[in-house]
Amino acid sequence: MKKGLVYGAGLLLLCAVAGWADDHYVSPAGTNNSPYTNWADASTNIQAAVNVTLAGEPVGVTNGTYTLTNQINILTNITLQSVNGTNFTFINGNFPQTINRCVYMTNGVLDGFTISNGFASGGSGGGILISNAGSVLNSVIYRNYCSNDAGTVSGGGGIFLYLPNTTASIVSNCAIVSNIVYIGTNAGSSIGGGIRSRRGTIVASYIAGNRAYNSGGIFLDYTLITNCMVTDNLATNRGGGSLSFVSMVNCVISNNVASGNATGIGDIGGIWCYASIMCDSIIIKAPPQNQWAMNRA
Repeated sequence: MKKGLVYGAGLLLLCAVAGWADDHYVSPAGTNNSPYTNWADASTNIQAAVNVTLAGEPVGVTNGTYTLTNQINILTNITLQSVNGTNFTFINGNFPQTINRCVYMTNGVLDGFTISNGFASGGSGGGILISNAGSVLNSVIYRNYCSNDAGTVSGGGGIFLYLPNTTASIVSNCAIVSNIVYIGTNAGSSIGGGIRSRRGTIVASYIAGNRAYNSGGIFLDYTLITNCMVTDNLATNRGGGSLSFVSMVNCVISNNVASGNATGIGDIGGIWCYASIMCDSIIIKAPPQNQWAMNRA
């Protein structure tokens, strides 16, 4: 059994594989012989392997950095899984050389990758956008970006879960770190630097060092978040984040900062709540703002 990494706050990200029985393979050393049914014939391109994979089948991805020119689209119930985990398997959106998010999902499972350098311009989910269904497991979502236009469906520098009719999608055992939502045409739509979620479940994840105008760490509606740490996030308004019709269980909210602005709006360092439940959770005061800035410079 092979393991991924230990990443912050005692969260252990495990990407374990015990015996592969994949129908499709991806490797930088592959010969691109479709349908990529063994390592010798493996695709060097993740999307090419996904395109020939049927619902219920897995795709195994071995060590390497997979640099994108377009987002990866996972539209059926497949499992895209790394062999050796986040320390060895990287999906690179290649911003600023190219402008595209890393992964778009309407179904399936993404398991065991480091996702970085995605950019959604005028959109949502710089690293990953999940629309309708899909789950992200045992992954690191690091330094992704989006720039949002006005509108209610927006946000999520790292991940955006937009699930109009389901709560089945899960973000589990992930680190969502140093993602940014820039201000687009409207500052109010720059929300959820780490995660923006509408109807999803977030479990055992570490959400740290993210930034947005509103809700630096998390911006959640109709979502369950449990056993997570939300720490060291920054926003003008609501440093840790916002909860609307959310259940938060056994979480730690610590050292988040809201810088405030000239109009005096907001300036809530921890978590803003509306019609939500917080159970067995801890909110810890942030350090002075100048100390935070000095530590993070």
